[in-house]
Amino acid sequence: MSQVLGAAPGAVEGEMTIPLAVGEKAVDEMVQDKANEEIPMPALEDDGEFDFDPFDGVDGSSPRWFAMALYFSSQRSWGMFDEMGAAWRLAKPIPVRKLENNRFILEFSVEEEYNFVINGGPWRHKGDALIVVPYDGVSRPSEVIIDSIDLWVRFYDVTVTLLSRAFTNILAKKVSNRVLEIGEPGSDFLRARVSLLLEEPLKPFVEASVKVLGVMRFEVKYENVPWFCFICGRMGHSKRDCSEEEEDGHDQKGYKFGD
Repeated sequence: MSQVLGAAPGAVEGEMTIPLAVGEKAVDEMVQDKANEEIPMPALEDDGEFDFDPFDGVDGSSPRWFAMALYFSSQRSWGMFDEMGAAWRLAKPIPVRKLENNRFILEFSVEEEYNFVINGGPWRHKGDALIVVPYDGVSRPSEVIIDSIDLWVRFYDVTVTLLSRAFTNILAKKVSNRVLEIGEPGSDFLRARVSLLLEEPLKPFVEASVKVLGVMRFEVKYENVPWFCFICGRMGHSKRDCSEEEEDGHDQKGYKFGD
């Protein structure tokens, strides 16, 4: 039996010893070290993978509907959903999970409210677009791509002989390759609902070649459009923050929109 150097008298090699100069402090540290040790988890019976059911134990009497939202703006989103609650006619506030890059997961417990928000719009906060799309709650949030906005557009100063749904479709495809709905013609305008890519600029006019009449230009107007830049025609920023203004040195005469 050998004595441990620096240990209390009578201590033997192999036994846990407590330095006399440290006392209770050392005991606490050793207890903490023991608590921090990794506890081995029991292995699965078949040592293989298993399928986790996210809906196991979910109360079917309390259904939920999810949506993904993108606030397409350089502005802060403070107070946004307090304001939108009134616009969406919500009976009570809904749970909102904030993600990165101005994205949010919304949770609805009332199907009518969910449908109103998904099918309505375009929604705006501080003038900028708030785009809401369905979300199944199962896909990874990063897999939900929001890169477009649905808008009604009008084409003005159309001759009577061209006031047709067929010609509306031709003009609408010059604004977007995804035409969602063709509206009824107005007194001198045509109307269509299209999906516009957020990265693409809005078009102030379109042209179409018509037999006998030749190439005709039609002014384009967008219904309830969120704020957009008068220089580049894109949503999400103002002319003050436009990179094209810095690159090209636009002045008032270079604006694509406005007076």
